[in-house]
Amino acid sequence: MSLNQNQDRIDPKQSPLLLFLILLALSFLGMVIGALLVSGIGGLLGIHDLTELMKSMEQGEYLEYKNILQILLGLSHLATFLFPSLLFVYLFYKQKQKEYLLINHSNSWLHYPLAILFIIVLAPAFFALVQWNQSFIDGDSSNQAIAEIIGNMNTLTDFLLNLILVGIVAAVGEELLFRGILQRLFSQVLDNMHLGIWLTGAVFSVIHDLQGFFPRMLMGVSFGYLLWWSGSLWVPIVAHAFFNAIQIIIQYNLPEDVKNTTTETSIPITWILGSIALSSLIAYVVWTIHKKSDRKLNTATYLNP
Repeated sequence: MSLNQNQDRIDPKQSPLLLFLILLALSFLGMVIGALLVSGIGGLLGIHDLTELMKSMEQGEYLEYKNILQILLGLSHLATFLFPSLLFVYLFYKQKQKEYLLINHSNSWLHYPLAILFIIVLAPAFFALVQWNQSFIDGDSSNQAIAEIIGNMNTLTDFLLNLILVGIVAAVGEELLFRGILQRLFSQVLDNMHLGIWLTGAVFSVIHDLQGFFPRMLMGVSFGYLLWWSGSLWVPIVAHAFFNAIQIIIQYNLPEDVKNTTTETSIPITWILGSIALSSLIAYVVWTIHKKSDRKLNTATYLNP
């Protein structure tokens, strides 16, 4: 099948829903490849049943395999998020991959420290929402079990692997898929940036699990607006990586304090209100910079690339 020389991609203006379904298929393919990689490499290393291994680890057994488990989960994450994202833009936006993902867009350097500051001041409101969410959505899940195993860092190697794989790699892969592609497709289908951002935030949260759904959706929505108002995917990537990394650093150095904060300590209402007010102020500053910038993201172009 031959294509016109000027056509190297499907026109998303005509078929954003079709492209969404293709992205879904590529993501499923990535999950299968990830599962095969984990199974194959795990088998070569003597791990024949990952589920049983994790159950044993919860009981304090086979902890010598923990770093291998971290690496295997990292590979699975790359196959599930990074692989389908890169393959998608290669197939349909071969000549303008960076432009589509907004990873080459020039923007104000102020967006980066402001994004990090936004994550810091949002923390009290975020963790208050975590506690509220846990009051009616709680219980065990496979994702929670994995998080507890990986989050129990007893050595410097445990910490560094988490910092790289969970702090950085996961942030890059998830932002490429969710904010880089899915948010644009949802916004196109719905013909509304706000709806696209909120729907992407909800899907982003559900993909992880229902525990912590609302706080995670809040964070996903925040990343979505950071992309829109900065015009660069690097801004939510930096914010996401910082959000992940700071939790890992705190959990490594103050594990008991983290446990008590999420399950027992009540966050003062003044902290929550102050958190909301300050984060809203920072969001307004980011939006103002965006509004006055000559390089601001053109919404019409974004919806019709």
